[in-house]
Amino acid sequence: MNKFPAIVVIIGSVMFLTAAFMPISFVYAERDVQTQIARVQESPLAWVISLSLFALGSILVVAGLAWVTLYLRSTSAAFASSLGLVMIAFGTLCWVVIVYQRATLPLQDVFGAPAFGWLFIAYTLLTQAALIAYGFAFMQAGYPRWLGLSAIIPAALLCIAYLIFKDMPPFVYYAITLLIGSRLWW
Repeated sequence: MNKFPAIVVIIGSVMFLTAAFMPISFVYAERDVQTQIARVQESPLAWVISLSLFALGSILVVAGLAWVTLYLRSTSAAFASSLGLVMIAFGTLCWVVIVYQRATLPLQDVFGAPAFGWLFIAYTLLTQAALIAYGFAFMQAGYPRWLGLSAIIPAALLCIAYLIFKDMPPFVYYAITLLIGSRLWW
């Protein structure tokens, strides 16, 4: 397989993780809406940069995985990888809408909303299911078993945790895609 798709997945994952660990992103852990608004108003450029990295990073991961799926279409992993691609593409669309809303809505609406309702639920569950599907695809295509399991097991555990806690920080999925991209590059 050409290494370029892996590089795209890695770059997208790193961009997303960078956004997640920027100081401005810790605003999401704050529970007081007025404090959240004040922090964003203190650092509007950092807010815009983080939102841009969140959106672009997630889109690049999908683009890289779409390219990987093209390579897998002639293998026994064609169905699982195609299913994974459809799920992660729709999940990412939901995420990009959330990011767009964060960029355009008044901050009171951004932080007063319960994680953008069904969009965040769809993004979360579709992304988790997509990672599981890609895990199976990699095992079916003859990649090392650990690669498939390193996508399946954490994604399944994150799904269970999400169902229990009703929340999951999105950066955890991009730690998994970073691992996937790194392995595909080597």
